Amino acid sequence: MLNNKIKILIILIVVLISVLSVFLFLAKNQFKSSRTIIITIDDVSPIHNLEKHEKLFSILDKYNITATLFVIPNYLGKHPISDGGKWIDLIKKEKSKGYEVAQHGYEHTPYEFGLLDYNQAREKLLLGRKLIEDTFGPICGFRAPYWTENYEVRNALRDLGYCYDANTYALRFEHGWKTNLWITEFLKTEAEYEIVSHINKPFIIVLHVEAMNNQGYKYLDEFLNFVTKRNVIFKNYRDVYSDK
Repeated sequence: MLNNKIKILIILIVVLISVLSVFLFLAKNQFKSSRTIIITIDDVSPIHNLEKHEKLFSILDKYNITATLFVIPNYLGKHPISDGGKWIDLIKKEKSKGYEVAQHGYEHTPYEFGLLDYNQAREKLLLGRKLIEDTFGPICGFRAPYWTENYEVRNALRDLGYCYDANTYALRFEHGWKTNLWITEFLKTEAEYEIVSHINKPFIIVLHVEAMNNQGYKYLDEFLNFVTKRNVIFKNYRDVYSDK
C-alpha cells in the first residue's frame, strides 16, 4: 500500500513539473511575442530625393511592416508639401497600406519649437497641420524638429487636441555623426537585441530619409530580417502612444 502511495506521489510530482514547464515555456514565448517595435521616419518631405523614399518604403514593405511618417509641412518656409506632385502620390499609396502620417514641426529649422510662446506655438502648429491634413487627411501626432520644444509647445499640443507628442517618448536607436555625414547604425547581434528586449518599453527605430545610404539600407534589411523571426509586434506611434 505504501509503495502504491509513493508511486502515485511520484506521478503527481512529474505531472506537476511537466505542467509547470509548459506554463513557463508559454509565458516566456508570450513575453517575447509582445516585444513592440515602432519604426518612425523623420524629415519626410518632397524636398528630399523621391527614390530614397521609395527605397526605404520598399524595404519595409518587403516585411509587410508600416511606419509613422513625420512629414515636414513647409520645409524652410519655401517647400510646402502641396507642391509635392509624385511625392504626394507615393505617400498616399503608403498611407493606404497602414502607414501613419504625422507632423514634424513646420519649417524644420533649428530650435524651431524651442523658444516659442504659447500663441506662436499654436499658430505654427495649426499652419503645419492644415497643410498636412489638406493633403493627406486627419492627423494627431507631432514630433518637434531636432527633438527640441518647450513647455508652451506642449500646452498648445494638448489644447489643440494632438493625441501624442513623440518627443516625450524616446527609447530610441538612431543615426550618429561621423566625418560630417549621417551614417545609419542598427543592432546587428543577438546579444545586443536581447539586452534591449528586457527594457519594458517599445523599441523605437528613428530613420531619416535623406540620411539613408546603401549601408543604411543593408543594415535595415538585416535588422528587420532578424527581428521578424523573433515574433515581435510592429506598431505605429499612434497605436502605442495615442491618448485618444
